[in-house]
Amino acid sequence: MVISGGFILGFQDAFVKASSAYTSYWQFLTIRSILNLILVLLIGFIFLTPKSLIPQNLTFVIIRSLCVGACMICFFSGAVTLDFSLMVAGLYTYPMFVSLMSVIILGEILNFSRFFGILLGLTGSLLILEPWQTDINYVHLLPICAGGFYACNLIIIKKFCADDSPLALEAIRAFVFIIIGVIGIFFVETVLPEPVKSDLPFISTGWPEITFLIIGTCIIASACNLLGNLFIIRGYQAADGSLLAPFDFLYLVFAILWGKLVLGAWPSFFDFLGIILIIFAGVVSSLEVIGRKITDLDKN
Repeated sequence: MVISGGFILGFQDAFVKASSAYTSYWQFLTIRSILNLILVLLIGFIFLTPKSLIPQNLTFVIIRSLCVGACMICFFSGAVTLDFSLMVAGLYTYPMFVSLMSVIILGEILNFSRFFGILLGLTGSLLILEPWQTDINYVHLLPICAGGFYACNLIIIKKFCADDSPLALEAIRAFVFIIIGVIGIFFVETVLPEPVKSDLPFISTGWPEITFLIIGTCIIASACNLLGNLFIIRGYQAADGSLLAPFDFLYLVFAILWGKLVLGAWPSFFDFLGIILIIFAGVVSSLEVIGRKITDLDKN
């Protein structure tokens, strides 16, 4: 399930980057979120119960949704100008941030494996950014910020939303995203400075004229987004999350393949090396948890 979810979401992200040439992020976000909300409500009312759509901890579910929204804005902001491999690798620095936040927020211990994982993740990020060859600016750092916000989302789910229905999380997220989309449209049309608009063209247009191409793009992205997330949620419900975490990193492999097929883009040598280090960093962190669970089973 997790592998299938990563495969679908990898296609979605490459597809959205390809569509950035003819649509606006805010338009895409708003239409896709409306479609997602309709689908989630239909699933809740027809196949489950209306109660499955009600979160138990609304405040933190909303905060979690805002973190995911910030993650997506950072991730797709540079869609027009950044290489796809840099975007996905930056996002998947999130285990490094999870390790740091687990120590700071959850009071967990920063042991050697976590420290080593953080160090590997930082090294991998630097290899992909290639600061010795490229003039680095804030646009290049946005995908890494996306990884930080995604980590915040995971920490909030673990600490405050563990008992909430996945369908309720998706429903509130879609509703919050609609609000973010509407605010974003107004913001870029009235407030966003011109220099930022030239750096981030995908998020600098409010609401271009709707075409059948844009509607079709949003429908495909909505179906991929909901299906991919439901696959991943179902996988984590059926098995131990620490055991599945290494498979989550297959998203990077799928994203590279989809990037080649959809965008015709192939990562450089340093991109490949950095991605391998980031994957290894995540696996090292997961192996620590797996080893601890095996030890607990032996004791029992």
